[in-house]
Amino acid sequence: MIRFVGWKREIRVAAAILAMGVTAGAAQAASLTATDVDIANTFGDGTTSAPGFGTGSLQQIPGPKAEYYVDANTLFGHSVAVKEIDSISYWTKKDSGSVDWYLAIYTAQQGDAGDMGSFYRSRLEAEPSESGAGYTPGAWTQWSTNDATNPLKFNDQPRTGTFNAGPTLAEIQAGSVDWNASVGQGPSSWDYNDEEVSLFSLQTASGWAGGFDGFVDGLTVTLKSGEVGTVNFEPSIVAVPVPASVVTGLVGLAIVAGITGRRSLRQPN
Repeated sequence: MIRFVGWKREIRVAAAILAMGVTAGAAQAASLTATDVDIANTFGDGTTSAPGFGTGSLQQIPGPKAEYYVDANTLFGHSVAVKEIDSISYWTKKDSGSVDWYLAIYTAQQGDAGDMGSFYRSRLEAEPSESGAGYTPGAWTQWSTNDATNPLKFNDQPRTGTFNAGPTLAEIQAGSVDWNASVGQGPSSWDYNDEEVSLFSLQTASGWAGGFDGFVDGLTVTLKSGEVGTVNFEPSIVAVPVPASVVTGLVGLAIVAGITGRRSLRQPN
């Protein structure tokens, strides 16, 4: 009896440890879903999606800008410094034009003169149009900080006053950025490496969102530790077609039920 009780206790302890491991693993590989309900000025489309990201995506409704934000703690369960990011990628699809959904990284305020916004210290933005890469109209294109040929390139408009693309993520992580040398204006040296990421974001710009209707899907953030956080963009409501055979079967059942009902009414008491 004593052995049996001890055995049950060991099982409970093992189960608790296993549960802790599962929880930690889930925090290290978050897979989120965002819909048109979560992102204003977007339309959910259930007919097209980026490879490996469900069956749908989100489309910008021409008008005010659309913007999606997710904090690092939600994706990974802990804080993330700029230097800890291995890569960031996402997918877009459009028919024409140079503008597209762009990536933004916001870092947390530190309470000194280096804070550049009301809720952030740094705002690093990477626009596909500045990367030099092309796209195939009507097809899904993946944009990545680790693209070997055409990596996303960043600007820091709050500090430099310009949206001209400058360094890649790898160049930012290599040490202090000389924005004067990179884009011709701004601080001669700024080091982002130890800044804590507060938000990852995908956006369209207020200046051109009125004429843009491109799709977005599949945000992936990978850390150097191997942890991966993903966001799948899906429509909030998807109409599921009912197969014709099912419809026919339901109609048949309704007819049978009607006939049975009429027969039962004719039965004598």
